[in-house]
Amino acid sequence: MTARRILVLGTIPDRSEAALLERLARAGRDVHAVFQPRAQRLDALRTAGVGISFAELRWESRRTDAATVSSLVRERAPDVIHVLRSKSLRLLRQACSPPWPPTVFYRGTIESPRWWSWSDRRKFFDPNIVRYLAVSEAVRRALLDGGVPPARIAVLRKGHDPSWYQVPAIDFRAELGLRRTTFLLGVVANIRWEKGVEFAVAAAHRLADAGRDVHLALLGDDERHGLRRRLRPLSAPGRVTHVGPRSDVAAILPSFDVLLLPSLREGSPRAVAEAMMRSVPVVASNVGGVPELLDGGRVGRLVEAADVAGMARAIAELMDDDAERRRIGALGRAHVEELLSLERVTQQALAIYDEVASASREAKSSVMTWR
Repeated sequence: MTARRILVLGTIPDRSEAALLERLARAGRDVHAVFQPRAQRLDALRTAGVGISFAELRWESRRTDAATVSSLVRERAPDVIHVLRSKSLRLLRQACSPPWPPTVFYRGTIESPRWWSWSDRRKFFDPNIVRYLAVSEAVRRALLDGGVPPARIAVLRKGHDPSWYQVPAIDFRAELGLRRTTFLLGVVANIRWEKGVEFAVAAAHRLADAGRDVHLALLGDDERHGLRRRLRPLSAPGRVTHVGPRSDVAAILPSFDVLLLPSLREGSPRAVAEAMMRSVPVVASNVGGVPELLDGGRVGRLVEAADVAGMARAIAELMDDDAERRRIGALGRAHVEELLSLERVTQQALAIYDEVASASREAKSSVMTWR
């Protein structure tokens, strides 16, 4: 059975999610999405033929939001509901009594369901959710380890379009006031404890203390307002700059000699994919879905999480070998362009939708026959 009508419940779609919905609509599917009013990219979605409704997703608006979703489910009779966020799953529960139309639920973080947790049981063992869409094999394994049956998990990665990264590079080195010979390291992350930023800072200082001309730029929001406090003992003037959040990351990336990902856990980090799309070599923690992006270390350098010495060694090796940096930069770009192809991801999504819609139709038919 072809899933013709698809209802998407989310909050604020990222670029990959919006691009997937556009492609689904252009593939002839009737796609309608519910997002928060402040969501971006809505004009492009409407142009592609995606219907848009709004839900504030605030306590004060819960009844209005539930009425919006309830009406859409009743009137549109979707073949599949695709839930993008946990908030949206809660909204679906408020809006509709089971059984729902076949529902798939995106999971982008490494988390093993806990049987003793009531909220985890509702999130991961709800019979109304027919597929959990893991963003990487690592997320799939975590769900399996938590007891989710294999047949209820599918991998659906976040797609990227190479054209997104065909923007003129800016001279970020000059913006920071650095010499042309300074080896520029970058970390791109909204800075939280699990991002392990202090290990990247420590690795940069280790190299500088050994006489290497390096500088580390941190791009991202300090979400817990603890970055400066945590890093003050590690920071020295002229070695680390916290730039803050930037909207022109794609233009900044080519200025980095190496991108660092010192995270303690990851599902499938967007920063790594974006750097590889711009042929920037990556040194990253061997956690979660990172090895999948780096093809087990073939197209980048993997180090153990929190291993400052190992990260410093990997950086030093790349500092000393310009040809190797160019080689893995080119290999990395080719790898992610294939792995994260939007066309590939769209076809996988369509296959998943059709499969769950067919399974639901067959289940209903068997019940009717038995009766």
